[in-house]
Amino acid sequence: MADKLTIYVKNTSNSEGMPLQSFERLSPEWTGDSVVLPFGPDGEALEMAGWTDLFGGRPCAVHVVKARWLPHERPDISGGPTSPTTGYLVYGGNSGVRILSDDVEPTPGVDDHLPRGYGRPIVWVDLDNVADLPANVRQVVETPICEGCGAILDKSANPYFVDVGQSVYLCERCAGGEAGPDPEPGPVDYLARAKADLAALERGEPVDLSGWGVRDLRAGGGR
Repeated sequence: MADKLTIYVKNTSNSEGMPLQSFERLSPEWTGDSVVLPFGPDGEALEMAGWTDLFGGRPCAVHVVKARWLPHERPDISGGPTSPTTGYLVYGGNSGVRILSDDVEPTPGVDDHLPRGYGRPIVWVDLDNVADLPANVRQVVETPICEGCGAILDKSANPYFVDVGQSVYLCERCAGGEAGPDPEPGPVDYLARAKADLAALERGEPVDLSGWGVRDLRAGGGR
């Protein structure tokens, strides 16, 4: 099962915050002091750092990971998607992330003590816009991981389609390609099995007779 990630962002001078949201990790995570992404209608490249409310507000690490954003029970209240959505999650500290820009005028009494720019709880990059991420970040987050055990997979791995428009990445073992050790046999209810097999034979269905030590259940023959 995919590793879960839950994020809650406080309402601070950096951003209005975000209720608790749940994600599933779908790739290794890139972490750094800051990351540069295009913002605004002109796609201006701006530096973004994680932000924490520690000591009145200060930068912290920023993280990028491919993720599946899971819908909240009450998306009308908490925000977020109404169905599972896959993309690239950029998140920081308990105050979100801060996008740095000298062109942004601070709001007196609100964020004038912070570096010029604006805050966001998180930044979500759609799959179609993965090219917006720097090459060194894509190198990490475009590597798939097994959603069953978390093992890192080869970039050439193909997903398994479990439903229309829904796919998962699995290693061979988690996909059933490699059988593990046989479980210890438990007690067998032979009477119940015999009744079930006889009923199946009556319906003309194939039955596995191995292990019975009989030639024909229908005739009741034995050795």
